[in-house]
Amino acid sequence: MFVHEHDRMTGSRPLVRGVTPSVAVVTVAVLATFVALTVINSSVAIILAIFGLLFGGDLLRELAEALDGETEPAAEDEPIPDHDAEDALERLRVRYADGELSDAEFERRLAVLLETETVADVERYLDEGTAPPPAQETETEVDRELERSSGS
Repeated sequence: MFVHEHDRMTGSRPLVRGVTPSVAVVTVAVLATFVALTVINSSVAIILAIFGLLFGGDLLRELAEALDGETEPAAEDEPIPDHDAEDALERLRVRYADGELSDAEFERRLAVLLETETVADVERYLDEGTAPPPAQETETEVDRELERSSGS
């Protein structure tokens, strides 16, 4: 269960997947070829083993994906999380910790950041059929204000 939650959160595929028949066939063919080359000429087998260690993982991955015909449509369907509000909140915390902001200024800016609407809020209001409450400031105005006050 933990692995599935981690994959869902990171949006990455697991490194170890179930062995498909195409991967098994390719693995057996590569091993048989390597054993045959070792019997015939060991120096060629050593050179191929070095190249296999260096480039084999990428080649095997591309070959397995081509044989399986897999693309990643699930990754395209998943929404990309918006970290802008988290980044702005982190910048605000750092500036407060560094002593650049007073308590009152920190609380005011924190209230402005937390009052901004997210896409999920707008979708929820649209589903309910009510108009969203007007936000005091938009995210771009908050970002501009933070940039002006930081002097950059």
